[in-house]
Amino acid sequence: MARLRWGDVDLEGKRVNIAPQHSKTGGARPVTLLRPALHLLRAGGHRPAPQRICPPQWQRHWREVRCRAGWNRLTRPWPQDVCRHSFASYHAARFRNLHELQLQMGHHSTDLLRTRYLNLPRVEQATRIGTGFDWYKEQETTDKVKNASWGNV
Repeated sequence: MARLRWGDVDLEGKRVNIAPQHSKTGGARPVTLLRPALHLLRAGGHRPAPQRICPPQWQRHWREVRCRAGWNRLTRPWPQDVCRHSFASYHAARFRNLHELQLQMGHHSTDLLRTRYLNLPRVEQATRIGTGFDWYKEQETTDKVKNASWGNV
């Protein structure tokens, strides 16, 4: 996320184009923007292509948010790739389309998805009660993005 630039975003096509040098799996791929991400990007306002999507000092802000949530380097470290794994788990539970998810993740087959993401009782329960991809309200999100102050994150 921190490496993405506005030039990688296609709001009309509703996708982000991941360059090979920014991909965990090493291949270029388009990633479909789901409604929450698309809405946040539109609300944030489009900027010049070379400008990064994440604001300056993003890593520091992100670390502070994690610390406030109880994660820290010593006693409760943030799991590596947890955002990527959470996305895959919720996507699999919500949409039940491993071939689409395989393309989104940049995997060469569905094997890794089948072994790592299909036994998801907690994710499925969260999806049934309305969390996961259904978490946001458009106007409320727009207002929060427009009024966000990164100094207060």
